[in-house]
Amino acid sequence: MLQNAVDDILSETDIKIADEELDQITKSYLYALISAYCVQFSPLVWLHQFGSKDGYYNIDGLNKNQQRWLIDNFGIYVPRGKYFLKPPIVDLEHTLLTWGVRPVDYTIPPPIRHWH
Repeated sequence: MLQNAVDDILSETDIKIADEELDQITKSYLYALISAYCVQFSPLVWLHQFGSKDGYYNIDGLNKNQQRWLIDNFGIYVPRGKYFLKPPIVDLEHTLLTWGVRPVDYTIPPPIRHWH
């Protein structure tokens, strides 16, 4: 979809962009859109058990497939170049914090015990 729009615009001009450069421009645009979405709609929730400081992050608003897609498309194996200069996503939680996603601390309450 984005590729078709760019092709239509470029076909009306004399600008020639290599496929690799166009891929980098597309990735840079997607990176900006996705990071803006995450900042607005995906809080990073720190979950821990009651009485413990140990825990884990849960990313609200991004399912596991979307998280995997981000790493696959912006990770360490994705080429960088003239137009796509963003750092690779290695640790998604760290990247989200770098983007400005707000962390939320949530304590899982202790189980309710019924005494007989």
